[in-house]
Amino acid sequence: MPLQELEIRTQDGACDSALIYPEGEGRWPGILYLTDIAGIRPANRDSAARLSRQGYVVLMPNIFYRTGRVPLKPAIRDLDSVGRPQR
Repeated sequence: MPLQELEIRTQDGACDSALIYPEGEGRWPGILYLTDIAGIRPANRDSAARLSRQGYVVLMPNIFYRTGRVPLKPAIRDLDSVGRPQR
């Protein structure tokens, strides 16, 4: 899936974002993908790519852009592994 990193200009500065869309030409419905406090990370990108493969354009803004650019340092060491069995 094509991925475009972009910045959305706001009154408070630039909001870094990811835009993921299906390959080829077409008109696709859009999804605004809001992440949790850890911001845009690989697990979110994978989820957005799955949605894109189903025919959606996915915009994933860093809603915490006022605090910092992605990747933000999460309070939990590795949020992508939460809920997975320990090895």
